[in-house]
Amino acid sequence: MLQRLDQWQQKQKGGTLIGAGLMGMIAALIVGPCMSAPLAGALIYVSQLNQPMLGASYLFVLGLGLGLPLFIAAVFGSHLLPKPGIWMDRLKFSFGFVMLALALYFAPPLLPGILYLGLLGVVLITCSGYFLFKMLPHVHRSVSKIVLMLLSGLLVYAGGMQLYHVWSQVQVAHVKSRLEWQRVSTAAQLQQVLAKHPAQPVVIDVYADWCVACQPIEKEVIPRSDVQAALQNVVRIKLDLTHYHPSQDELLKEWQILGPPTFIFLNAAHQEQRELRLTGTFSATHLLGKLQQLQGEQP
Repeated sequence: MLQRLDQWQQKQKGGTLIGAGLMGMIAALIVGPCMSAPLAGALIYVSQLNQPMLGASYLFVLGLGLGLPLFIAAVFGSHLLPKPGIWMDRLKFSFGFVMLALALYFAPPLLPGILYLGLLGVVLITCSGYFLFKMLPHVHRSVSKIVLMLLSGLLVYAGGMQLYHVWSQVQVAHVKSRLEWQRVSTAAQLQQVLAKHPAQPVVIDVYADWCVACQPIEKEVIPRSDVQAALQNVVRIKLDLTHYHPSQDELLKEWQILGPPTFIFLNAAHQEQRELRLTGTFSATHLLGKLQQLQGEQP
């Protein structure tokens, strides 16, 4: 449909008001899907103002902002816009790497950590190679060459760090049998478990099956042999929020827990060491450091 509208637009004769009007209408239909989301947001905002003149002004400014760049490009484009050339293809491929990196940015909850880091490292190093071997030979200004070489170096460094993290995680051993956690889901159960273990440091893992961010911690951080060794001398409690219970609301409010994943560290007197709390995703290094601090504070 869009291709037919584009072909019809190209057949319109320029130089007349009717032709210009038809071309504008067809262009609006072609680019309409791109503007539907921000226009819907603007309409929702304007509808809540209850001020017709102010809302009309906002929509007018929105339309002016959309049309002004096109007007400038049409009138002064031949003088201000760069000439078409091979740089357009190079820029198109560069934005392709940007889109791949953005796709990977949202992928961690869906991919194993090692696979995510490996893919990100490969994309960054490949992008650096593209800059060096495809774009650099066509750059003639010295400043542009220096900037491109520095950018490529940064990409190689960032990609290499991702691959180094992959290698480090591969070298770490994972135990086959994990330490058991005492699972609780209500405030009363939590208090019972704490009462059974007086004068012992405690680690509380706030967890839920529906928590996407909890899965990398459960599958990649906790099974590590060094983490399991560090957890041996503390009481391990897993506060499971998978199934709702009314007492959980008071529990979350009392402990000021935003939600899973959260790791809470209690000293031997069962007082939380708030500076040690971990909220959100974290690495094994962070967890090991917190456990070392917790056990170092014990007499």
